[in-house]
Amino acid sequence: MKSKSEESVEYRLSHTAEGKGVSYHESFDNYPYRRYMWIWEKKQLHELIRPHLVKKNSILDFACGTGRILAELTKMSDNVVGVDVSESMLSVARERVSNSEILNMDITRDNFLEVNRRFQVIVAFRFFLNAQNSLRKEAFNALNPLLEDDGVLIFNNHGNSSHLGLIMQRSIMKFKNFIWPKKNYFIPKKLSKSQIEELLDESGFKITHCVHRNVWPIMSEKRKKDVAKFEKIENWFSEKNFFEKLSRNVIYVCEKK
Repeated sequence: MKSKSEESVEYRLSHTAEGKGVSYHESFDNYPYRRYMWIWEKKQLHELIRPHLVKKNSILDFACGTGRILAELTKMSDNVVGVDVSESMLSVARERVSNSEILNMDITRDNFLEVNRRFQVIVAFRFFLNAQNSLRKEAFNALNPLLEDDGVLIFNNHGNSSHLGLIMQRSIMKFKNFIWPKKNYFIPKKLSKSQIEELLDESGFKITHCVHRNVWPIMSEKRKKDVAKFEKIENWFSEKNFFEKLSRNVIYVCEKK
């Protein structure tokens, strides 16, 4: 029996159920780890994007979901567009972010933005880890023609394959599935930097730099315990390039080749 993470479920459909947008958005308040990482991500977004923008420059938030990232982008530019395939997610985004253009569309299948739109910055958060590899390729290929030649693509990988906590979590879930196969425990996905580099190379991108967080071996994003107590040591880890390979969450800044 395949684990839940290994089922051939189309990721495009994974967040389209009614009510999914509300429950997903609330998870960043309900789970201390997600809440803590979101504080870090917000800070990184502003620091990474601002050098590439003036007020009139445009930003695209690909797979914008409930508008969590979108709301921050509107603080940096007057020209922000969000796209997502899930109306359930976008219904939450429209309530939260009224000063941006929000489109329900799948640019991997019908990229009408390519006809007359270009963006200085494109962001994509919490998408590439969860998507099937074929969808990752389609997404990168769809985003390339939308990016200005001197623009930047910024995305994250919140399941870096060499993070110790993720390795432990996957091993435990696989063992549980072996012992109790009928329960079909969820095995979280992983994505390595080498996989990312290969996908980027095939679609005409290259990494210019990255930032990283969460070396401490926390096994689950949905853990209830407070993780802020690790902040000082995580700050130290984040300053050292060596620890990128051991971090669970890495944000990549890319440009066209």
